[in-house]
Amino acid sequence: MNNLKYLFSSLLVILCLTQCVDSELDSPPLNGVDPNISADQIISLSEVLDMWVPGVNIEIGLDKYIEAIVAADDQSGNFFKTLIIQEGNQGIGVVIDETDLFNTYPTGRKVFVHLQDLWISDFNFNPQLGMAPSDGELSRIPSALLSDIVLPGTIFNELSINEISLNQLSEEYLNTLVKLSDVEFSNEALNETFAISTATENFSVNHPIQDCNSNTLDFRTSGFASFANDEVPFGNGTIYGVLGRFGITGWQLMVRDLGDLEMTADRCDGSGGGGGGGDAGQISIEELQNMWNSGSTIIGDNFIEGVVISDFANGNINNQNLQIQEGEFGITIRFDEPHSFPMGEQLKIDLSGREISEFNGQVQVADLFISRAESQGPGTLPEPRVATVEEVLANHDLWESTLVKLEGITASGGTVWEDVSTLSDATGTIGTFISFNSTFGGDGVPSGSFDMVGIVSEFNNAQVLPRNEEDIQ
Repeated sequence: MNNLKYLFSSLLVILCLTQCVDSELDSPPLNGVDPNISADQIISLSEVLDMWVPGVNIEIGLDKYIEAIVAADDQSGNFFKTLIIQEGNQGIGVVIDETDLFNTYPTGRKVFVHLQDLWISDFNFNPQLGMAPSDGELSRIPSALLSDIVLPGTIFNELSINEISLNQLSEEYLNTLVKLSDVEFSNEALNETFAISTATENFSVNHPIQDCNSNTLDFRTSGFASFANDEVPFGNGTIYGVLGRFGITGWQLMVRDLGDLEMTADRCDGSGGGGGGGDAGQISIEELQNMWNSGSTIIGDNFIEGVVISDFANGNINNQNLQIQEGEFGITIRFDEPHSFPMGEQLKIDLSGREISEFNGQVQVADLFISRAESQGPGTLPEPRVATVEEVLANHDLWESTLVKLEGITASGGTVWEDVSTLSDATGTIGTFISFNSTFGGDGVPSGSFDMVGIVSEFNNAQVLPRNEEDIQ
């Protein structure tokens, strides 16, 4: 699917410079860098899982690492103090005494888990990694030790998907991302919410899902999930989720957020489908931004339309990301896999049930199935607003993910573009980033003043990012 994860190449570089083991690299690649761990220090997740004995706490005690990809993080609240990591078609949970793990370990990020002080056991037959047991159960990895045990690597990595049916549930798929097709919520779950969340109490809820042959599986949602009070969809379709277990035969499925459900087809009994964007209505990108500003995060049955202003082909923006602009407003979209929508393409994007989020200040709709984007043919690129650096700094929240033109600026940081870090005019200085993976990163910087078109971005502070060499005039 639906390959995960997230933002501008500038975000990736800064993230890796602050958190990767090998900090000697001056110009990390577009998707970040992995820590400097030799191949002989890595063992497979399969070898670790071979140590697992259900119901028994076993100390691993190996000065080795697992190399895996985060299959599920805690951003939506449906997974609590736990990362689900996956290597190939196998997975395991890692229990951690920390929240907001998604800031460092988002879905799709490669991680290297140091096994020296870890134990393997399970929670009701669902395998986990953690610290030495207390009261018979594994302890969570302390926050103070987390960065030494779970080392972050590259992001936007592709996850393997186990495509199975409800009569193929098996231990081999535990803690992995699975795809279930032609399934629906049982009649008893219809008109119910996923879970229960109030100002005073939160209850997790299991709802049965079924196929047209009456095979069933429990769909579990935490009362702390951001979508706990949303109604379950009526239709039939596809669900992506992490397969778990509570007891030997207590199979459960947990989704990462509502983007993991695409259920618009008719039900097995022929009744009409619904939910997941089947009857989505258009909202403007301005309305979408206003939702975020008002505190709303879950999008209803809505789609947006606009023109692609980013340029994946020239390598300065990750090819899973795009910026789309409508009028004077824009938004960053991060797909689950690389896209090929060219600059100037008019798109219709179904955002039904998705979450608006923020990554170090950058507002985005992330982890979107690429099938949700539909080309409307060539569009008309908006004229960039001409602005001073001072004006961009004052309005960057409002102008984020839109085009601006800076006139009479100079660049500093190096003599070629991949070394440049700031842009200045008479009114101030603003950050920028040009990847050495870009087609123009090795080009020389003008010796005098010049004009530049770019996309307003943010990574804790405002930035302007050129898309290609034509933007530098």
